[in-house]
Amino acid sequence: MLKVKLKEIAKLDVGLAFRSAPKTALNGNLSVIQMKDLGDDNIVSFDNLIQINQDNPKEQYLAKKGDLIIRSRGLNNKAAIVEKECLNTIVAAPLFILRITSPEVLPEYLFFYLNQKSSQDYLAKCAKGSLVKMIGREDIEDLIIKIPDRNKQKLIGKLANMINQEKVLLNKIQFKRELYIKSLLQQKLFNLN
Repeated sequence: MLKVKLKEIAKLDVGLAFRSAPKTALNGNLSVIQMKDLGDDNIVSFDNLIQINQDNPKEQYLAKKGDLIIRSRGLNNKAAIVEKECLNTIVAAPLFILRITSPEVLPEYLFFYLNQKSSQDYLAKCAKGSLVKMIGREDIEDLIIKIPDRNKQKLIGKLANMINQEKVLLNKIQFKRELYIKSLLQQKLFNLN
């Protein structure tokens, strides 16, 4: 199994920095991925992206299928994966865009690896700041990645995806069960009179 620094297998860029909150445009030519668009399941949600007008965005800010988006501040520094093709979609700072440059590494495996406890513990130790914790680019780039062969990466990626999907489904079931029980309790309450 190969061990390398993250910067040896991927390119890390900070998202586009806006001087103020991005100005929403009804029929904008670009969509913007922000921190709020990274779901609890660590998948980039395209459902509520804001639209802006901006000419000629730099390639480094454009999201592509297979990119990993890393939260650089806050308590959760997990990576989210861009699972589908997205045209004219940029990533906003303070998010990082991680694009794999090595043909030997699969995005699904790296997504799994970055979100493991050992990787998250490393990032937590690197975080600086008293009120809002932030992780520096160099700290992320220096993270050591263990790379198995591509077949093992595929298997790990598939299993991790199945576990993630199961969590999402269980959360939905729990939410619906809670709604159902509250509804029953309200019916009982109002039928007492």
